[in-house]
Amino acid sequence: MIVFRGSGVIIFAHGAIGVLGAYSFYELHDARHHGFLFAFVPSLLVCAVAGLIMQFVIMRPLRNSSPLAQLLATLGVLALVQGLLSLHYKQEALAVSSSLPTRGLSIGGVHVGQDRLMILGIVLITSVVLALVQDVSTPPENVVMVSAVVPAGIVMAK
Repeated sequence: MIVFRGSGVIIFAHGAIGVLGAYSFYELHDARHHGFLFAFVPSLLVCAVAGLIMQFVIMRPLRNSSPLAQLLATLGVLALVQGLLSLHYKQEALAVSSSLPTRGLSIGGVHVGQDRLMILGIVLITSVVLALVQDVSTPPENVVMVSAVVPAGIVMAK
């Protein structure tokens, strides 16, 4: 929703670019047994390059086109990435081992995996950093309202 409000286009290809990065990481880390950082950094670069290509080759030429044409272009990118990945991975489910420590910890009688605590920490730190960056770089009149429809009604959040 935030991307739509910022660009005026629903971009379905974002998920495809994320999956492209995930499969890149899988290929380097799990299939070819490279280290975490050696797989993680190139996977981020694959996502960045795919996003730049999509922006400059597809979306920028269509910036004055109708929203429907832009929407169809993003669906085309989604279909292209899915098709290319299915040629290599043959629509099979892949089991991937965790890159984080998976030993359990007992906190107040509740058993929690170390990987879950690390993910929680990453999410909290990322949220705080993004909130600080938004407060500094976004004037109050440009803050985007995000809404979600829930069974009880509509929830609005800044």
